[in-house]
Amino acid sequence: MVTEYVIRHFPTPEIVMMGSISMAPLNEHGTNASWDAATILFNALPGLMDAGVAGAMSMASGSTGKAFNPSAPALTTGAVVAQALWAFNMSQSHFDGLLEPILRQMHDAGSNETISISYSASQLDNYTSFYSGISGSNTAGRGGVSSSRLLGHRHVDLPHNTLKSYLHRAISAQNATSGTYMTIGMSGGPGVINTPEHRFGALHSAWKTAYLHLFVGGASATPSANVTPSTALSNAAKWLEEIKESLWREWAPDSGAYMNEGNPYNTQFKHDFYGSNYDRLVEIKQKYDPTESLYVLSGVGSDGWNYDLQSGKLCRAS
Repeated sequence: MVTEYVIRHFPTPEIVMMGSISMAPLNEHGTNASWDAATILFNALPGLMDAGVAGAMSMASGSTGKAFNPSAPALTTGAVVAQALWAFNMSQSHFDGLLEPILRQMHDAGSNETISISYSASQLDNYTSFYSGISGSNTAGRGGVSSSRLLGHRHVDLPHNTLKSYLHRAISAQNATSGTYMTIGMSGGPGVINTPEHRFGALHSAWKTAYLHLFVGGASATPSANVTPSTALSNAAKWLEEIKESLWREWAPDSGAYMNEGNPYNTQFKHDFYGSNYDRLVEIKQKYDPTESLYVLSGVGSDGWNYDLQSGKLCRAS
C-alpha cells in the first residue's frame, strides 16, 4: 500500500525534437540484411540514451511485421522495425548528427533492393504536441502471455552475430507464420541510474544499470471450446519458460524483469521480479499480512499457495 509519494516537477522543455526510423525487408533476399540493420540500431540505443535521447522501438516478424510496415513481405521472416526517438532542449542538427552514423551503418547492412530504411525528424511546437504524439491508446488486455527483461550496456555491447542471434530468438513465436512483436523501451539510462540509492526502496537492483526494457509476446493463451483457460495459460507458460525465460537466463542472468509486464508463471520469479530484496519483502509481508490473506500470482510469498484457475480455489501448498 502506498501511503505517501512526492512528485518532482521539471521546467517544460523549450525544444522537443521528435524523430522516427522505420525499416523492413523488401523481399526474402533482404531477410539477413534486415536482421543486421535491426541489430545495429538496437546496439546503438544505450549510447543514444547517454547522449540525451529517449524513445521506444517496436520490432516484429511474420504477418505481424506486415501490419507494422506495409512495405514488408506478407510473411516475412526478417525484422521489421519502427523506432520512435525524442530529445528535450536539443537542436535538430545535433539530433540528426547523432542518428546519421547509425543510419549509415544500417544502410550498409543491405541495399536499396533488399531493405527499406526511412528517417524523419522535426521540432515540435510545444510539449503538449509531443506528449500527444507518444501517448498510446486506452486499449488493454489480450489473449496471451508475455515476458520481459531489463538490459544494461554490458548486455548490449556484444559481438554483432551474438546480439543478432539473441534478438532473433527473442522475437520467435509459437506460430511462425503470424509472427509476433517485441517492444524495446529506452526506459532506464542516466536518469534512473543516477537516482540516489535511498530512493530506490524495494525496486529491483537491475534498474541501477538498466538501459532497455524488452517486452515480448509470442505465446497465445486464447481458450476455445476444446481448451479451457487454465490449459491455454498452462501451455503458454510452458512455452515461455522453455523459449523466452531460458533465453533471458543465458543473455542476462544477472538482471531481472519489470513484473508489471513480465511472465506471471516465471519459475524464477523471486530472482527476476524482486532480486536481493525478496527475503526482506517476505519479512514485511509477514508483519503486515500475517495470515497471508493477500495473494497475487508471482507475488511475495505466493509460492506457499496453489491457485486453481478453473475452480477459483486457493489452497496452501503441501
